[in-house]
Order: sequence, then C-alpha cells, then structure tokens
Amino acid sequence: MALAVGIAAAAGRNDGGDLGIPLSFLALFAMLVCSIICAVMVGKRKGGGIGFLTFVGIQVLYIGVAFAGCATLASGMSFR
Repeated sequence: MALAVGIAAAAGRNDGGDLGIPLSFLALFAMLVCSIICAVMVGKRKGGGIGFLTFVGIQVLYIGVAFAGCATLASGMSFR
C-alpha cells in the first residue's frame, strides 16, 4: 500500500496513478495470505478456535485501517 502511495506521489498525482489499484489489490492478496499463515501458526500452537479468532481479529484490524485511510482521504470531510 505504501508503494502505491509512493508511486502516486512521485508521479505528482492525487488520484493514485495508474498503478494504484493493481498494487492495492496485490497488497490485499498479500495481507490475506499473511493473515492465513499467522492464523495457522497460532492454531497449531494454541488450538483451532484461537487460530480462527486470530484470523478474524486480523481481518477486523485490516478493515478498520482501510476505513480510516479512506476517511482521511475523503475530500471535504470534517470531524468538527
């Protein structure tokens, strides 16, 4: 995700550039794979239920960060 933002900033664009969406999808896939690997590792050590809860917790964290990122980029948004 940082790579997509860096490319857009280097190109001088505010809309994410031409590579922003493909890089975002690539980052989404990488985060999903990493969270599955992490959940499997926790599941092997602590049990399947805790592994599943770990996966769900990581996904909630990712969704929260994504919404926070969208909220900060939304034009005209004010928290006053």
